[in-house]
Amino acid sequence: MNPPRWLTTGIAVALCCGMILSGCGGGKKDPADNPATENKLSIDNFSLEQSNAQGKLWWKMKAKKASYTIDRKVAQVKDLAGELYQDGQVIMRLTAQTADVIQNGEKVTLRGDVTTTETRNQLVVVSQELEWQPNQDLLTISKGVRATHPKAQMTADRGTYVSRQQRLELFDKIIAVAPAENIRLQTSYLVWDVDTANISGDKPVRIDRFKEGKQIEQVNADSVSYNIDKQVAKLGGSSRVKFTSIEQAMKVEANSATWEIQPNVVSLQDKIRFDGTKPLMRVTSNNARWNIKQQLITATNALEIFDQTEQATFTANSGSLDLAKNTAVLNGNARGSSTRNQAKIQAEKITWDITSQQITGKGQIRYQQTDPVLKVNGAEAIGKLQDQSVVVTGNGKDFVETLIIPSPESPTK
Repeated sequence: MNPPRWLTTGIAVALCCGMILSGCGGGKKDPADNPATENKLSIDNFSLEQSNAQGKLWWKMKAKKASYTIDRKVAQVKDLAGELYQDGQVIMRLTAQTADVIQNGEKVTLRGDVTTTETRNQLVVVSQELEWQPNQDLLTISKGVRATHPKAQMTADRGTYVSRQQRLELFDKIIAVAPAENIRLQTSYLVWDVDTANISGDKPVRIDRFKEGKQIEQVNADSVSYNIDKQVAKLGGSSRVKFTSIEQAMKVEANSATWEIQPNVVSLQDKIRFDGTKPLMRVTSNNARWNIKQQLITATNALEIFDQTEQATFTANSGSLDLAKNTAVLNGNARGSSTRNQAKIQAEKITWDITSQQITGKGQIRYQQTDPVLKVNGAEAIGKLQDQSVVVTGNGKDFVETLIIPSPESPTK
């Protein structure tokens, strides 16, 4: 490694002036009278360069004015402009109105309101303290981080940037914002691979989405992987993923989820539970897709829908719930039951109008009730379970079979 070069146009004058002043004044002036300026040189057009053993530049800095502390190798500069190098190429540019430049072996530290601009990916980092270690391709950001990019902005207490990987790692009190999607993410640890546009973290994370300044969705998870370009967030961890739609008054839990932010669709996996208040109901499944924009829940495997108000339960091999139309469609071994009067229906397909509570069943209908005790088989059915007004019909080929079971007579004395 070559020694640093401190280059100025005015340093020789400053040195000469210092020698002349030290020889004047009749020896009456005590150096302790002005300790703040001891061993300092005021310099115009200050420059600092550092290169490695092969002669490739590590950094280059210039300032209009500087106060150079000889014994500490600290330069207090104004109007700083600099460049950080990797493999002989400029990868970051620095600017600061005022800063302290501390050169110490194979690293340089800058203290002040310093702005760093990445030349390859438009990332801009502002901090009160930056340390560049070219041997490790490492920029350490010690006192506050404000990182901006055309697609995202982030703040944190501290961070590091590995220049060769274009990887920004952030720690503590992190807030990340994606303006295009109106997304705000909060966590305590995050990695931003700027080149691949991927943000990830394995600490508890909260994501809020806004519309016209109002919060409309909130997500809580133990980990996140979010691709800014694709606008897709994968959520999971050891605890449950919790998703709330404020507009639809719906709360959802699952073991993992994938959120396609632009179409606003969530794919959920394992032990899924929807809890809604408009209407008051619960939906459970192990694999479901929730189109929030269309207010449509689709399950590709077994699901159960429970209407708390009407005490009605419906199950099927697959199905969908349209919250906009308050309609559920259940396919494959579809079953419905009313706890209120023990009425039950089974069909290949059931369409359920939640507002009116009317059901329409098709294919291999089996209907039964308890008061009076009745069992009916047919091809189609229509009616309401709650008031036992279900009408079962045939399809012209199969007859309707009805079994009426009389109540047992009371024993005579």
